[in-house]
Amino acid sequence: MAGADPPLQQQQRSEYEKILIKLIKDFVGERLRRKGIRCPGYEREDLINENSSTSEIALTLRRVGNELELADAQFVANMCNRLSLTSNTAYSMFQGISDKIFASGKNWGRVVAFLTFGSSLAVHCAERQDMGQSFVNTVVDWIFTYMTTRLEPWISEQGGWNGFMEFFRHQRDNNNDDQNNNGFFMSALAGVGLGAFLMMSFK
Repeated sequence: MAGADPPLQQQQRSEYEKILIKLIKDFVGERLRRKGIRCPGYEREDLINENSSTSEIALTLRRVGNELELADAQFVANMCNRLSLTSNTAYSMFQGISDKIFASGKNWGRVVAFLTFGSSLAVHCAERQDMGQSFVNTVVDWIFTYMTTRLEPWISEQGGWNGFMEFFRHQRDNNNDDQNNNGFFMSALAGVGLGAFLMMSFK
């Protein structure tokens, strides 16, 4: 797995896949830069600077992910340390936790929770001497493959990424009426914070 070429290097991709890999790389890259990790291919803000519909989706993903992380900042910061990962066990851990995130159903909040977990794993691997920055592309490949094989049908049923934008735009408007900053993010995760939600997934 660790030596496999990431999907961003493959030549033939659908339009959905082209957008998806941009969104994943932006989400992971923003968290790498926040940690001060200069990883080749993740150093620039190219997508955000496009001023396109895809850049708007990327910004919304970041915003929702940040809100979820802030709700349980300490847990999120340390969650990968709890896994006792090695290069040989990282994929099985990723697969198992990802499956548990969606075990009781899919919604947009859980998609963002999955991306938050995946990006945290990528950052954790980049900081490990036995894995290093080259492992970031491997984790991005896992995220991409999981989303295309396990989540794409559901995302398509919801109207694709336009459905994602509409969902959080609607929830934000309701949230403004309620004057409650975090309510709709937590409701998207079935009423629990990200830390508690992922802790249940780790069991």
